[in-house]
Order: sequence, then structure tokens, then C-alpha cells
Amino acid sequence: MLKQTLMAIKGLFGIDDLNGDTYSQLSRAIANSRRPGWYRHVMKEKANIAVSILDAQITEVDRELFAPVMRLDHYIIAQSRRDLASLEEETGIAIHSLDDLVRAMQTILGKYVASGVVGIKSSLAYDRTLQYDKVSQNEAEVAFNRIARHLGDGVAWLEAKPLQDYMMHQVIRAVIETGLPLQIHTGLQEGNENIITNANPTHLINLFIEYREAKFDLFHGGYPYVHEWATLAKNFANVYADLCWVHIISPGIGRRLLHELIETVPSNKIMAYGGDAITVEMAYGHARMARQVVARVLSEKVTEGYLNENEATALARKILRDNPADLFRLSVTS
Repeated sequence: MLKQTLMAIKGLFGIDDLNGDTYSQLSRAIANSRRPGWYRHVMKEKANIAVSILDAQITEVDRELFAPVMRLDHYIIAQSRRDLASLEEETGIAIHSLDDLVRAMQTILGKYVASGVVGIKSSLAYDRTLQYDKVSQNEAEVAFNRIARHLGDGVAWLEAKPLQDYMMHQVIRAVIETGLPLQIHTGLQEGNENIITNANPTHLINLFIEYREAKFDLFHGGYPYVHEWATLAKNFANVYADLCWVHIISPGIGRRLLHELIETVPSNKIMAYGGDAITVEMAYGHARMARQVVARVLSEKVTEGYLNENEATALARKILRDNPADLFRLSVTS
């Protein structure tokens, strides 16, 4: 994170270091940057980012800069009457049964698609295990009915799990019909004291096997389950390897993992950069870090004779631009 920050303040504001002598200068520079056109300047002119896939739960964005993704997690993880009421308010559909819940999810997904989203994102590894068992409709209905008649804050998670598992399967089926990719958070969760085993990407294998038509974009290198994560992208045609956030977690891990991916995974399924940043300045810093990692790894591959220079140049373009453009059906220019 420190390297990312230093790259950002030097590249964007011309300040070489962050210390007691420079922080006030940086503060003034940041304040002065809050003007129309700053995002375009940073993303287009400085970072050379064609378009940023935006997970901000909004669809009205500047489409020259952003391509939005949306989440359906709140339809999967409903656990109380209050949760169901919020879904009713969002969709205008009265939810009295499991079928109503599925229809509400399909309705809001249709609205997302009509608004031009490029993918659906799930981050439920922060809340529960990624193991979504295949449960019967009857089992899911029993769980739904417990929630619907519970007058308190909601049922226990184990009681709700059959419904959540069922709804994840329904979400995947619905997303398949749209042709959109499904982004899934795997591996390290933001913050401390999370349950990392919940985010092990191998929990998803049953979904990869059952839903071959789906396109699963697995995030964050699955860290610390990096080898398992890479193996999933190698073994399943519908799984894509996304290195978003990895270079901030550890550039060293990013280098080692990219070496492994180049040697094991089809080149059209590797995506080497995703900013995973809240601010545009930090996205710029991460973009520079990612390019350094890619350049170093490909140089090493050329030196060792694994690739020639033309192959390395072509691969760099694929993993930094063409692959995500193809997966998310984005129109980007050089």
C-alpha cells in the first residue's frame, strides 16, 4: 500500500515522498485537484485506463470512464422479514413465497441488464462460506417460511443456509441467461479477523461443474489459496483468473503467481490488473504497480527463453486489456 501511495503522489502531484515536510503540500495539491475533468485526467491521460469496471452499486455513471457491475447478494442472503421487506421496496413485488423471491431477483436483474451493466458481483465470502450446496426447492421453501414467519431479527444462519444456497444457484441460472460474467470474491477479505476459510475458491467447484455455461471471474488470486485458485482456472473452461488487488497485497506474490499462470492457464483467461481502489489516485498507483509486475515477469520469461519478445508483447496486451474487454464485452480503443 505504501508503494502504491508513493507512486500516486509522485506521478500525479510531483511530490517525491510523504513525510512531515511534504504532507501540507500534498494536502493542498489534493484540494486543488477537486475540479471537473480530474477523473478523466488521471484515468485516461495518466493511467491509460480505457475503462474502469465499477462496483459502486450505481448504474448512472460516465460510460466513457466506467462500466458498472451490480450485486444480487441481498437476494441470496435474506435472513429476516426486514430483509424481505427491503427487497419488496426495491422491486415493487410482494414476496410471500420462494417463487416470489426468485421472481423479484429476476426482475431486478432485468433492470440491471437494461441499464447496461457489464457483470454481476458477489462478495458473500465476507458473510458466509462459498460452499453453495445443491438443495431441493422444498428445503429452500422450508427455510423461506421460517424467515417469513419469524417476528424478530431473523433466523439463525444455519436455518437460512438452505435458502441462501438455493438462491445462489438461481442467481447463476439467471445470470447465464443474460450472458454476463459473474465476479466472485475469493481469498483475502478486507479488514482483520475474518474467516479466511470461508473464501477458499475450491468451495465453488460444484458450481463450476454444474454451470458450464456460466463465466466465473475469480478475484484476488484467491490469496492465500493461490495455487488452488490457479488450478481452478486451468481445469475449468468457465473459470477466469483475475489478479485484481493482488499487487497491493504483495507485488512479490503477484510476480510469482503471474509466472505460474503464464505456464499453466490459457492466456485468454488471465487478467493481470484490477485497481480495487476507492479513489482514482490509488487506482493510478496500482495500475503502475501492475504494469511493473507484468513487465518484470515477461522480461524474465523472455530471458529464460520461455517467450520471445513478440510473444511477450502480445501477451501483455491480452492480460492487461484484451481479455477483460472480451469477457465484459467492452468496446475499448488503443
